[in-house]
Amino acid sequence: MGKPLGNAEIFILNPQGHPVPLGSIGELCIGGPGVARGYLNNHTLNGEKFIPHPTTPEKHIYKTGDLARFLSDGNVEFLGRNDQQVKIMGYRIEPSEIEDRLNRYAHIKEACVIAAQDHTGHTYLKACLVAHDEINLDDLRQDLSASLPVHMVPSRYALLENMPRLVSGKIDRKALLEIVEVDEQSNKIAATPPTTKTEKILLEAWQHVFGRTDIGIHHDYFELGGDSIRAIQLLSQLYKSDLSIQIKDLFDNPSVAKLAPFITQDHFVEEDDITGEALLGPIQRRFFEKFSTNPNWFNHALLLRAHERLDVTAMEQAVQVLVQQHDAFRLKFHQSPDKKWHQEFCETTNGFKLQTVQLDRKRDENRQILRQANQAHTGLDLTNGPLAKAIILHGAKQDHILLVVHHLIIDGVSWRILLEDLTQAYHNIRAKQPINLPRKTHSLKHWGNALAQYAQSNELKQEVPYWQRIRQTDVCPFPVEIHHRTTACAMWKVAA
Repeated sequence: MGKPLGNAEIFILNPQGHPVPLGSIGELCIGGPGVARGYLNNHTLNGEKFIPHPTTPEKHIYKTGDLARFLSDGNVEFLGRNDQQVKIMGYRIEPSEIEDRLNRYAHIKEACVIAAQDHTGHTYLKACLVAHDEINLDDLRQDLSASLPVHMVPSRYALLENMPRLVSGKIDRKALLEIVEVDEQSNKIAATPPTTKTEKILLEAWQHVFGRTDIGIHHDYFELGGDSIRAIQLLSQLYKSDLSIQIKDLFDNPSVAKLAPFITQDHFVEEDDITGEALLGPIQRRFFEKFSTNPNWFNHALLLRAHERLDVTAMEQAVQVLVQQHDAFRLKFHQSPDKKWHQEFCETTNGFKLQTVQLDRKRDENRQILRQANQAHTGLDLTNGPLAKAIILHGAKQDHILLVVHHLIIDGVSWRILLEDLTQAYHNIRAKQPINLPRKTHSLKHWGNALAQYAQSNELKQEVPYWQRIRQTDVCPFPVEIHHRTTACAMWKVAA
């Protein structure tokens, strides 16, 4: 996990609340100004999670529920969870909150929510229910969706006569992982095959995304564990067949049979080489407003461990394929005399090419890799390039590849696409096969122009009165621990 930030405190405590020795396992606790005051209207949970500071009792620290230990170099190593809190789609979730909601239903006698994983490693919420009588799961899911955020709505359900219990009387949560889920029971019935070419292509895309072949055209997307991330993966698969869908249509029609009529043929073909100036997007403009001091250093990075020695020549060619496939790697940024930032697409690679480094076998490899990563981060240049670096690190026993990309041209979802394309191109080149990548879609330049047009559209202008009313609404100040002079008044106007 690394080391704590400068204004944060990290404690690793034993069950009695005392610090554990170096290298020993304990619960990770966090202190500092980033810690909240507590859970709203949940005094019981506050008492469990927010405890007195070990050296300054008037302050408090937060018990994360993570198991960790300090290493000799000061880094913290994450070792798993010690409570029932789970992380789904990047959100920390207390299953007890969902269980409380489920137990309010008259048909449900007892509920237990756990985090489970499918065979692809995808984590999902599973609700295990003991019911008084028959439950309509579709109605239950809709009711939960109306009162809980989407990441807290269980995607799979299991119906039991009684909860399995330990000798202590507590629910045996590990045993619940083995309980067959409702949708799995239905999947044992022969899956309904597709009846049209569109259904066939769509069903193949679903099977690829979910990593299952026992899916039919009537299986429910959400019951299979579908979410917004998998929706993007589904779009990517359909693009390969020149087809497209709207995410809204998928969520409103969550089966192949229902969704097939909404599939459209995508006739758009992007130009091979995008060049010239492009409009900055809203997020890009916001970036330059906030990060004017050192805009070159705001990067994403990944370190990948290779299962075998890498073919440097093949990887060099694969990186060049990425540049051709993703025009953002050819971007550069500059400031005009009026201090406004602009972006344009270069005709060349803008300095993004593969580098190789031979690590010294006599020195600590981890420290060498960290040093190379730090150098790569400082080596990005918005004006002169490059905006990305790819480095093969040859170690004594295995190779790594380090990828560092400026956040202006990549985000979390883009990484998955980038890695898929890099892997596919690399394997195609090594096998001396034609490079088989999805066709290029709308460019960043096209997207920027579309956003600018939408910003001036009548459709968007019709929303202005709504936001003006919001802006003029009087609201009570949000309670804070540090009172700034801007919050001294009893009421204020919401900022635009």
